[in-house]
Amino acid sequence: MQTEAHNSCHVPIVSKQNTGRDLTWTQCEPCEKCYKQNLPLFDPWQASTYGNVPCNSSPCKALDTASCGTNKNTCQYGYLYGDQSFTDGDLSVETLTIGSTTSHQATIPKIVFGCGHNNDGTFGEAGSGIIGLGGDPLSLVSQLNKSIGGKFS
Repeated sequence: MQTEAHNSCHVPIVSKQNTGRDLTWTQCEPCEKCYKQNLPLFDPWQASTYGNVPCNSSPCKALDTASCGTNKNTCQYGYLYGDQSFTDGDLSVETLTIGSTTSHQATIPKIVFGCGHNNDGTFGEAGSGIIGLGGDPLSLVSQLNKSIGGKFS
């Protein structure tokens, strides 16, 4: 199953769902190493509501694999999946717009996600990242909890 969403610069993000990891991430510019994808890469410099997550923040502390970036205030993440696929990048916030089959859109500000600059593995060209649907605080379901009344399907 795939989900399509948009960010503040209206770049579509098509992602595969993952219940084994919680962090939602997409491939971002500048890209050190990215797998081939059909959609354009997300460019955070073109997004009006994009921001980096600081190292001392609770979202950064919620990740087992977080570290401080080279500027010492940007939280960086790294995930290695069981099939040796991986993603590394900046923990970020952005406004997420999710479409539906009824043509209604939901806009959610300040969603924490990974802006992946180094990604490779078995993700496939049709997708641009992963939507984390686990139960930890950074999963999309947990971040949407108040706005969806704790229910997700």
